[in-house]
This record gives sequence, C-alpha cells and structure tokens, in this order.
Amino acid sequence: CSGTFRLLYFAGYFLFRALLAIPLSHVIARIGAKHTSLISNFLYVPALLLLVTVPDHGLPALLAAGFFQAISVTLYDIAYLVDFSKVKHDEHAGKELSYLHMLEQVANGLSPVIGGFFAYWAGPQVTLFVAAVVFALAALPLFFTPEPIKTRQQITFRGLPWHLITKNLVSEAAIGADIIASTILWSLLIAIGIFGTDGNAIYAQIGVLSAVTVLVGIASARL
Repeated sequence: CSGTFRLLYFAGYFLFRALLAIPLSHVIARIGAKHTSLISNFLYVPALLLLVTVPDHGLPALLAAGFFQAISVTLYDIAYLVDFSKVKHDEHAGKELSYLHMLEQVANGLSPVIGGFFAYWAGPQVTLFVAAVVFALAALPLFFTPEPIKTRQQITFRGLPWHLITKNLVSEAAIGADIIASTILWSLLIAIGIFGTDGNAIYAQIGVLSAVTVLVGIASARL
C-alpha cells in the first residue's frame, strides 16, 4: 500500500545516507566545509526539480530525487558541524549554539507556512521549482566568504576513542528516532489520517500546524 511504500522509501533513504557519511567526510576533509556546503546547495536543486517530474515519470524520478537529496543533505549536515566547531568561540559556544538554534526554529516555523500557502495557491510543482531557485541563490554568499578549515586533509581512524563514540550513538539514535517521528511520520499521519486529501489545501494546513511549534522551540533554546 502507499503508506508502506512511503515508510520503506524513507528507511532506504536514511540507510543510504548512513552508508554515504564516511566516504563523504573524506570530501569535506579534501575541499573544506564551506566549499562542501556550496556543493550541497547546488546538489539539492536537481533533487527538487526531479520531484517536479514525479507525476509524469513516477518511481525513477523519485529515486533520482532521493539520490541527489541524500548526497546533498549528508554533505551539508557533516560540513555544518565541522564548520561550527571551527568558528565557534570556546568560552561561549553554548550561547552561540542557542542563538543558531533559535534562528533555525524561526526558519523551521516560517518555511512551512510560506511554502504551504504558496503550494496552496500555485500548486506543489511550482513551489518545488521556486524552492530550487531559492536554493541556488542561497549559495551565492558562500562565494564571498573564506574557508574556515584547512583543506587537503587526510582522515585517519587510528587512535579514535571508539568507546566514547559507541556510547554516544545510543543517545544519537534516540534523537534521530525522535526527529523522524516528530517530523516525517507525524506529517504523514496528519496528512493521511486527519486532513485527508483536500487538494492543495493540505499543504497550507500542515504548514500552519508545523509553525505552531516555533515559539516553543525558541523558548527552549533561549532557556
């Protein structure tokens, strides 16, 4: 059924990302975090454009979109953490992280509303096309900023404290499960089980519902 397919698709998507993580970390070590973020932004553009073609080309277009999206998001997530570890101030990194988190919460709250109502008025295909253009434009400031880390580095796992990492993996697995349950699975449940399929209105409905959490997110980051 369609629900089972969606769950299998996301399971395959995140498994693919897990397999990509270590090979792509060598790319970041080679070219730097900023350049990796630049590439990540541009790789997300074909992912969005391929999603536009899914109604016409079906599964091949969806798998191709997932392929580009997995590479883009994995590159970005690792580069983001490496970048922050280099530019943060050691004495008040927690404060910087909280401000960064608050900005993320604002963006996470506004983007579903803006995207949802835009999809309601213009349709999901037009929204994805506009999002692709925005992603490309968002990469432009990276052309004018310096690379914060040394490039052409080599990654070695010799001497890595695996006993600390394996313990941390338990908490990270719980965080990952929470994020997936509260974003992807919750949105699917709301869309399928509560709102139904009332045309493009469902995008606006989910957008507004997702944005309700932004104030709580900002308050928790501030605390």
